[in-house]
Amino acid sequence: MAEYYRTHFTIESTCTEPDVRGMDLMSRVESTVREWASRRRGDDFQETEDGGWECEDGASLIFDKGEDDTAGFCRLLLQHPHGENEAVTWQSDFRLATIGEGVDVEVEVRRIDEGEESSDIHIPASRPKVLVQLFQRFRCSFDGSRLTTEAQEISEDDSDQFVSGQLTDSNRRIPIVVVAKNDLGGIFMSPDQLQSRLIGLAKVYTYDKPVAWSITQQIGSRLGCWNGAIRIYRPGCTLQDGSNQNRFWTWARMNYILWSSNRRWDPLLTEISDECQRHSLPQAGRRLYDEVSLQVSLAQSRRLVEMIKQTAPDEDESAKDELLNEAASKIVGYQRQDAEQRHRITTLESEIEILRKTVEQLNVTLSYQEAEDPEPDVQDADPEPEFSSVYDVVNYAEEKLPGIRFFSLARERAKGSQFQRYNEVYEAFLALNECAAERSQDSLRKSVKEWLSDRGIDYSPHESKSTMGKYGDKRMFHDEITKDRVEMQEHVKLGGGLGEHNQLRIHMKWEPEEGRWLVGYIGRHLKTVTG
Repeated sequence: MAEYYRTHFTIESTCTEPDVRGMDLMSRVESTVREWASRRRGDDFQETEDGGWECEDGASLIFDKGEDDTAGFCRLLLQHPHGENEAVTWQSDFRLATIGEGVDVEVEVRRIDEGEESSDIHIPASRPKVLVQLFQRFRCSFDGSRLTTEAQEISEDDSDQFVSGQLTDSNRRIPIVVVAKNDLGGIFMSPDQLQSRLIGLAKVYTYDKPVAWSITQQIGSRLGCWNGAIRIYRPGCTLQDGSNQNRFWTWARMNYILWSSNRRWDPLLTEISDECQRHSLPQAGRRLYDEVSLQVSLAQSRRLVEMIKQTAPDEDESAKDELLNEAASKIVGYQRQDAEQRHRITTLESEIEILRKTVEQLNVTLSYQEAEDPEPDVQDADPEPEFSSVYDVVNYAEEKLPGIRFFSLARERAKGSQFQRYNEVYEAFLALNECAAERSQDSLRKSVKEWLSDRGIDYSPHESKSTMGKYGDKRMFHDEITKDRVEMQEHVKLGGGLGEHNQLRIHMKWEPEEGRWLVGYIGRHLKTVTG
């Protein structure tokens, strides 16, 4: 689970009058943050001599501005326990800076406790509620794109522009999260709820089945998102991406996470938030804050020096000493901030060097792949996964292959399977997933048996009448979602020879309303009248 949250955006001025721009906008933003902090602290903030605020427990808010009222900075630093759980401590750092009309905002929430008693407690970081207030009160944007707490719905007419102008835009810097509606128009999770959770981290879109298939035709089934699923498209996404580069949650997978956590949404929201945070590109908000704070400190020091120079020779020496001491403290503060800035620059340079080396390695790998295969097949873009059990294959298929939904019995039986030809199981699920995409689009031009046989999959569409008469109940499996008992005569035969480690059967049924295979059983050969 993520123990770190970070976002960066700009608050834009919507006013044109000179007296309500610049520092006035900064003052209004700072006031909003201070009001929120005061409510959170029970009005414990006390004003200090330098114009800031502080609490007895160490929380502080610093606000200052430059000589010409066009540059300023504000910083709020809070430390607080996680509700009543005092074993977990969070540090929230709000940095605001302005040069001209806009206000740059960077927020970091970091877990800082290091005690042994909390080492095994995993609580995800969440965005501060003050962000919602900022987005509601001000016009906020990232890279010129307006940020809101509402998701955007894509129509069929917008699908082409969405793919070229958003999904595959090489200049996009934050992830895109797609919440697809199922065939009946239902959604697993409210897109607006998700956008409110991910505000500043990702942009959330939603669309229905016709739009899903229109987009899938453009980007391919491997990158598509349909039938109630949720997918995250990373910045820099291309049509050559593998499915594992743009994480995917099927309806069945999300339902499994929800039920296994006693119908708590936190684990699923955390997985999605963590993935978005992982794909967020390096931000530059703190650098602007540091530049402005240094600029302000330097301007104040210069102003004090000028005041000292203009002091009359016969003026009281104590007043002059007081000015000198104040100037000295300001200069020392400036030097300290300068040292901190240099340290941050060194850190950024180290991070840039790591990124540069990573890019070089990726370029070498890409050039090698192009030399081996100048026209790589999109379907072969994913690296071949490695498995150590049938259950590993099922977990992978459940997350990556949207054309298959597994019943709980299938997952449980997969755990105990002794079958050791894991790649055969993987190839079978890949074929079933591709078959599902074809059948959903009515583009399967031959029978399922012929289609799977062409791909080396041994498939039987039904059992014999005598077997169903005697052992038909063994082919009835409980669907924990619909609460129905589903008969599954169709099955795939894997392996060969005697023993459970050499044979495996997968019983399934095509569900046209969901547009995918339902898999109810994975395990040893079920009883028949012949053995």
